[in-house]
Amino acid sequence: MKKLVKLSLLLPFMLNFFCANAQVVSLPYFNDFETDTAGWYNELTNYNVSMWEWGTPAFGQTNTAYSGSKAWDINLTSRLDSTNHCVLYSPVFDCSSYDKIDISFYLKFVSFYNKEVFWMEISKDGGLTWAIFDTLGGVGINWGNMSFLNFNTWTGTSSNGWRISSQKFVPVNNSNAVQFRINFKSIQPKGTGGDGFSFDNFLIKGSPSTNLEFSVSNLPTSILRVEGVANSGLFTINVSNQGKDTLFSYNAGYEVNDVLVFDSILVDTLIPGELNQFYLPYNYLIPSGYFSTCIYVFTSGDSIPNDTVCVNGVGIDSVKQVPYFTDFENGFSGWSTLTDGDLKTNWELGLPQFGQTNSAYSGVNAWDVNLDSSITIGARCYLYSPLLNCSNTNRVNISFYQNRSLLDIANLQFEISLDSGITWKHQLDSFGFAKNWYTSTTRWFGSSGGWIKSELKNVYVNQQSNVLLRFGFANIGNGSNPIIDGVSIDDFRITPSDSLNIAVSSFPVNIVVGAPGTSSPSIIMNVQNRGTIPIAGIEVGYMVDGVVINTQTDSTILNPNAILNFNLGSFPISANHSSVCVFATLSGDTIQSDDTLCIPVFTYNQPTVSIPMPPILNL
Repeated sequence: MKKLVKLSLLLPFMLNFFCANAQVVSLPYFNDFETDTAGWYNELTNYNVSMWEWGTPAFGQTNTAYSGSKAWDINLTSRLDSTNHCVLYSPVFDCSSYDKIDISFYLKFVSFYNKEVFWMEISKDGGLTWAIFDTLGGVGINWGNMSFLNFNTWTGTSSNGWRISSQKFVPVNNSNAVQFRINFKSIQPKGTGGDGFSFDNFLIKGSPSTNLEFSVSNLPTSILRVEGVANSGLFTINVSNQGKDTLFSYNAGYEVNDVLVFDSILVDTLIPGELNQFYLPYNYLIPSGYFSTCIYVFTSGDSIPNDTVCVNGVGIDSVKQVPYFTDFENGFSGWSTLTDGDLKTNWELGLPQFGQTNSAYSGVNAWDVNLDSSITIGARCYLYSPLLNCSNTNRVNISFYQNRSLLDIANLQFEISLDSGITWKHQLDSFGFAKNWYTSTTRWFGSSGGWIKSELKNVYVNQQSNVLLRFGFANIGNGSNPIIDGVSIDDFRITPSDSLNIAVSSFPVNIVVGAPGTSSPSIIMNVQNRGTIPIAGIEVGYMVDGVVINTQTDSTILNPNAILNFNLGSFPISANHSSVCVFATLSGDTIQSDDTLCIPVFTYNQPTVSIPMPPILNL
């Protein structure tokens, strides 16, 4: 008579036998496979040649590890090949202290869609039985990209480089024998497979009972307002339950400079993995100078520190009247700084002392990006003016001195705000004269060759009383950081634009050349309205050696920034002429430095032509 053995009694013995012959690992567990195979092993399910290998991937686009130099890869040095199925097994994990776990790993692949697939399975009994991983109720990120036999697999042309795949809240029922296996299957003809599948940086840990994560979708990178003015609005809060227990309430609020301003309890049921959105109102007075606003969301028992988001701000100094000038010799003069990038680079006030940016333009103080050191990678910082009252003018003239020594990866930009820093424009709405303004379409880079004066006239400010200006600096370099001296700013001036300003904008020729007794080329000049209102009645003319030769008056209405062309005729050239000057005049024009433009006159003698006598013929 055969003796029957009940399977339920046999399983513990089989499990103990298996675990005795496999590595059992406790949690949390992480391995980047840099030292050895880490207890992972490959199994071929048939005779074909594709298999999991440990080492440095070195074929096609699957040619790196995610970190270090080692990873698991199918065929390290050759393509995926022919019909086969190979499996990579993990060690056995002791999860007896956890009912749910989180896992993540990095994956890179180049394969043929629906012909070469990759998927993961889990066993909770040391490898006796297996289940497809994505059917276990977890919350997945990048978990497969195609359904194959009713479960998620990875397949397709490319993963577009290394990417993280993860699952949270995977139930393991406090098992002490959890194991994973990663399957690869190909149905490609021999020699036609993709580059490969690579696997690196495997992490497994117990799911936290309570973990509330959140983000603020409308949080600005910086807050910049006038001190003493109310800053109000709504923060959009995205909150998700990243723990394994259902939550029923949580706290939300914000602090300003570590002082609690608002706190509330939200009654809201969140099951594991669920995302919710709500709005948090804020209303507080802007402090003076640098300040920090921190928004938080938390719940009792949450020990994972991902519950606070902070944004830095600057309370702008009191209003300054236009016209306004400062050489920064009396301290900050109401100017403020803000760093949005690497904290080791910022605008500083003092004597520049690094590389080519090693002086102030006047006195001993200037604003400079890192007074005595080079610029760091990822730098992004701003220098803000005080609030400027421009209510007495529609347009202003802006000038300052700059000393710049930058590479192409770093640049300086000038911006204007007409609403106290809420919105900004870097392409200033101006017309008229610009000098040393931007080396490209929207910014400065390269070297200025020492201190230079930058000017822009007739910048539109619309009689606003809350105009704010800022210099923005950024170093967008990556990898190795070349030495960048920086940029310095000094002697800043802003004045109302003159309503009436006519200017000779160009003289089409650079020199008049002719022989005495001949006529010069026609004297042609261009005149521009550089003022802020339309004008008419312009008088133009020209002088030769200081003597007025021709004038005329034009009644055409010339709008701001518009140009008129004049042909003033020619004059007889004599041997002693030296210069021709064109000029434009307008009643009320107070800026006369741009009303006249002169060019030299060069004369030459006409050559004498001798006609030889014909030879005498002896007949």
